Amino acid sequence: MEAGLRLQTLWEELGASAWFEDGPAPKAADFGNPAEEWRALRSGCGIVDRHDRTKLLLQGQDRVNFLHNFCTQDIRSLPVGGVCEAFATNVKGRVLGHLLVAALPDALYIEAEAGLNERLAAHFGRYVIREDVQIVDWTDALVSLWLIGPESDAIVAELAGDSADACVFGDGDRFCVRLPFFDVPAHAIVVLSALAPAIAREAVSLGAAAVGRRAFEALRVASLLPQYGRDISDEHLANEVGRTAECISFTKGCYLGQEPIARTDAIGHINRVLRGVRFADGEKDALVCGVLDGCEVHAVSAEPDSDQEARGSEPPIGQVVGRISSSVTGPDGREIWAMSVLRTTAAQPATPVATRDRSGQCLRGEVYDRASGPL
Repeated sequence: MEAGLRLQTLWEELGASAWFEDGPAPKAADFGNPAEEWRALRSGCGIVDRHDRTKLLLQGQDRVNFLHNFCTQDIRSLPVGGVCEAFATNVKGRVLGHLLVAALPDALYIEAEAGLNERLAAHFGRYVIREDVQIVDWTDALVSLWLIGPESDAIVAELAGDSADACVFGDGDRFCVRLPFFDVPAHAIVVLSALAPAIAREAVSLGAAAVGRRAFEALRVASLLPQYGRDISDEHLANEVGRTAECISFTKGCYLGQEPIARTDAIGHINRVLRGVRFADGEKDALVCGVLDGCEVHAVSAEPDSDQEARGSEPPIGQVVGRISSSVTGPDGREIWAMSVLRTTAAQPATPVATRDRSGQCLRGEVYDRASGPL
């Protein structure tokens, strides 16, 4: 909380004009011009406050083998300086956390969604018996600042004092982890909490634009980066998150939850999967969050004919195939981008679907995956 309040003072100085209450310390919704913040993420460099992310360090001689046995990724093949995505899963293959793992010289750094630190530490801790592994919760002691955009490499090199490789190290009070989530370069600068405002201020002086929740949420949804507890939870198999290639190794051998995950892959079929949907919605305010959250997604039983299109008739709506968990209007206000776990019968890219907004208006949409999204 203290780190968030320190940063809040800086964001106020930089023009935060609205606040989003999310966790113990509010986050800036925007800095007065969300369109400019979006452009910074896409063509410049934006800095995003992610101070409350879960941050764990695994230390000890057995840390690599231990995490290898308790996540879905091949940690033994991760070199020092390497970064990967992984899932922590339970024995049933259900997701307990979407992890970013970085191999530091003397520890494994794990970053995950805010609020999971105690749960993940307890989960891993119950399996430490005789192994030389220490699980240290650094969530409050460290701050993660995300720099995103084509110009982030150069700014990170200045901040970290080295080239912006997968994982680089500064002067002992910070390190940098390359983020594999987006279609543009992105990095997490991980720094001691007391120094976070100074590092953020330095990033801004080097050309990074402060970016609030509205623009970042659009990038997150367009990139299909799930928020744990919102888009995915322990009700979902790892195979259902839509990040199998990025997060799951099928050649690493045994790990907790491996049997149901491997069996599902061998069968070649899942009942549902996380996807994005683009809804056409005329002219709306740009970069507004939550506009369709909670709305049902319906299959479209048939394509409307040309006369229906001309009259603007509603498409013939079929069964419910999902429910929207995250949504935001696009940067031009003409589309709504949304995320939903969909039945696989409606999950192929370009599949037509529909929803009704809170006023009852029917909106037509089209499914996308990471390769066919709006970016």
